[in-house]
Amino acid sequence: MRRLALLSIILNVSVVCAGEEAKLDLKALKGQVKSSIESGITFLRTQQNKDDGSYGPQRDVGVTALVLSAIVNSPAKYRPADGPFVRKAVEFLLDNVAEDGSIRNKKDPSLANYKTCASILALVSIEDPKLKPIIEKARKYIIGAQCSEDSGYDSEKDKNAYGGFGYGGGQRPDLSNTQFALSALKAAGLEESDPAFKRVVAFLNRCQNLSETNDMPTAGNDGGGFYSPVESKADKVKLPNGKEIYRSYGSMTYALLRCFLLAGIPKDDPRVKAAHAWLRDHYTLDENPEMGNQGLYYYYLTMAEALKLYGDPYIVTKDGQQHHWAAELAQKLVSLQKSGSWANNTGRFWEDDKTLCTAYAVLTLDICYDLLDKPGK
Repeated sequence: MRRLALLSIILNVSVVCAGEEAKLDLKALKGQVKSSIESGITFLRTQQNKDDGSYGPQRDVGVTALVLSAIVNSPAKYRPADGPFVRKAVEFLLDNVAEDGSIRNKKDPSLANYKTCASILALVSIEDPKLKPIIEKARKYIIGAQCSEDSGYDSEKDKNAYGGFGYGGGQRPDLSNTQFALSALKAAGLEESDPAFKRVVAFLNRCQNLSETNDMPTAGNDGGGFYSPVESKADKVKLPNGKEIYRSYGSMTYALLRCFLLAGIPKDDPRVKAAHAWLRDHYTLDENPEMGNQGLYYYYLTMAEALKLYGDPYIVTKDGQQHHWAAELAQKLVSLQKSGSWANNTGRFWEDDKTLCTAYAVLTLDICYDLLDKPGK
């Protein structure tokens, strides 16, 4: 029945004369998306560990926070009063608040920054004023985790790291963790004028293939983004002139676009325009561009977060076609759902974990659902 309903939605797409937008039955699609989200949440509830409220076999704070965010941001807007599937997850996060303000597994301090950021996003979404002191202390921890003068980094000597955020504990910064950090800081109420947002721009510049603003010797000029100033998860590419640069790829270019916007860089800035142009030219829902299926569900979520913030409901590809990206992304995810869950057939970045992938997918559909009947900015 689900496949028949999806086919009905797809057949409702009618393309009018060239230059006019495709007309979608967004009302029908929205109903299908809501059903898909609820089915995903039903699956996630089966993955909760009843004794401590965590989600997934690893009982991980980060995964639990992502699942909680997916549930509380769904169309039903579930809250702790709705049952232990929300309440006990909140309690699990609060039970793992450390003295320094971080929120991470007490017996495993690794990935503390990422887990704290994911927890902030979940706790903010609960909309409970009593959580404010915990959120503010966690926010302070994240600011302290930035590679800055306060943590012993020099803006000139430490160009590979300055301004960025890593997993925590002195680990090297990267664009993925930086994206989590900026979104968490913004959600936790940090003003755009704060030095943390100003410092991060230098790091963002060095994660973009744009030699006008990237002062690293490996900078290219396609406008796309990569993992860090010294690494691309898509490896390197040799240009015709023999120069080697870090390969741009989909998920990190969306992360870069989102980070620029979170840091207050306007849409007409050359860096934002270059990143958006790369994404326009590589627009696809069939893979994570330049990475294949690796990190595919993270790619979907980062795409939705970035394009929501960018504010345009359409993306026009290099062939001139206009795409209602939220509708197309929603259709894609609904088609990939199996027995309520999602999982990647490629295990890199832990995406063979159904709990994690389903959290990514539901979070993405939460965003798409809210945008299906709303005009862009």
